[in-house]
Amino acid sequence: MNSYYDAQKGMYIDGSFWLVHPDTGERWNDSTAQAYLANSQSSDAEQQKLQFLKEQKVAEVKRLTYRRLTTEQWQLERAQERLEVAKLAQDSARVASATEVLSNVLAYRESLRQASNDAEAHIMQMSSLEELSNYHYKLDEFAEE
Repeated sequence: MNSYYDAQKGMYIDGSFWLVHPDTGERWNDSTAQAYLANSQSSDAEQQKLQFLKEQKVAEVKRLTYRRLTTEQWQLERAQERLEVAKLAQDSARVASATEVLSNVLAYRESLRQASNDAEAHIMQMSSLEELSNYHYKLDEFAEE
């Protein structure tokens, strides 16, 4: 927030001069202006820290989800290969079975992505540093297997 005090014009807050304090309605003076500026600066610093911590937590969620998706990539490849083998063999029972397995693997991977999205939204809704500091993402708590 861009704010400063001018004894003639009052307090400049977000593009406008205020002759009186917007919360109390009292006329500005040196001491009320200093108190307001100190409070707004500490509030801005806390908001910046909160935003930074949110970005860190979201990055952690993305990293963990990416790691899980890449380490389980072999399941997708195996399911795709089995489906192709079944198609080449023209075995309709194996094709149906392999298609179901592939569908399950794809659904699981999508649930991981959705869990990541839900966790990121949950993080962005947090409003306190304490709440955010105590939050630890566990993919298995969000994903349905």
